[in-house]
Amino acid sequence: MTRMLFLLPVLLLLQLAQARNMILQLKNETHLSDFFTLNPHFLAHFDKYHSFGNFQALAGDIPSSLVYALAKNLMIKDWTFDIDVKIYDVQANAPRHLARTSNLEPISAFGPQDFVHDPSDGSGVDIYILDTGVRHQHIEFENRGKPGRDFTGEGMGDQNGHGTHVAGLAASKTYGIAKKANIIDVKVTGEDGMGALSSVLAGLEWAAAEIHRNGRPAVINMSLGAPKNSVFNAAVEAAIDSGIPVVVAAGNTNTPACLDSPASANGVLTVGAFDDRTDTIASFSNWGQCVDIFAPGVEVISLSNQNNRGTVAQSGSSMSAPLAAGLVAYYLGMGDEPHKAMTRIRDWANMNRLSRRGMMFKPFTPNKILFNLAGEPLW
Repeated sequence: MTRMLFLLPVLLLLQLAQARNMILQLKNETHLSDFFTLNPHFLAHFDKYHSFGNFQALAGDIPSSLVYALAKNLMIKDWTFDIDVKIYDVQANAPRHLARTSNLEPISAFGPQDFVHDPSDGSGVDIYILDTGVRHQHIEFENRGKPGRDFTGEGMGDQNGHGTHVAGLAASKTYGIAKKANIIDVKVTGEDGMGALSSVLAGLEWAAAEIHRNGRPAVINMSLGAPKNSVFNAAVEAAIDSGIPVVVAAGNTNTPACLDSPASANGVLTVGAFDDRTDTIASFSNWGQCVDIFAPGVEVISLSNQNNRGTVAQSGSSMSAPLAAGLVAYYLGMGDEPHKAMTRIRDWANMNRLSRRGMMFKPFTPNKILFNLAGEPLW
């Protein structure tokens, strides 16, 4: 970002308000103490500091009186308003299964719906669900669901239902890919499905620290997003650079996924949605060169947040991403290193099965369906 490109948006936008919630990404070589020593006028306005891998950022309210100081500061790498981040969700009501991920051929409505998998099933692996919360007491989690941390102020639990549904597709006994993996609830969006970017960054920072602290194999799932944002992407990329695989939803606006974050971040596994009844890209799914793979995302049955035994059908790329996150955990449990698990999913996908008619006017979209190698051993 050039000096002029950095300066003009700050001057034009920040001067319109008394104060705006902002996030400042500091340069890698900048030490926090040095920043505040040289910029004491900022000290009273930032109450949050995020640091993991090669990413560090401050969050707080910036009064218009500090606009010029912000714009000319050479210790700041990038900035963003503390934008809203929302879950990706399309509601639907009809039940279905997800055996498509272990079958090369389309699933017949009248034939068997077998899910072939290795019995290791992600045992000993943690899946961090950055979402609306998780009803971890649900019987389908078999005591493998763990409360992690709430960054919304609502308290733990899932009043929305999205996070519980997502977690169930990653690791529930009946509906999940990694049936023996642990689910770690990191609540970053609230009952209305919305959350501040600063909350998401705090959740990502906490999850990364926990993963490095305990040393267990792990994957992060983010079935949420916002319009493309360089600070958001940089934070996710820092987690990946530190050795943590991150799986994200492509989005549900039937537009290129490269227009969204974190779907456009480098190194993430971006997952679009397809309808496994017709093997066509879902009408709502984002597409394009930033999508790595497609997974079932139309009328997918998973867990309900209403009670400890309930299920519900939902649609969206939010449902597709945790299937891929579960497969990452499945491969980690079989001994893959994180980068190898992500590469295996991309390279050993079910190729050229999506309807080409459904891919018309969706340039640079990969024709790849999530595939678990049908229980075969890794090599």
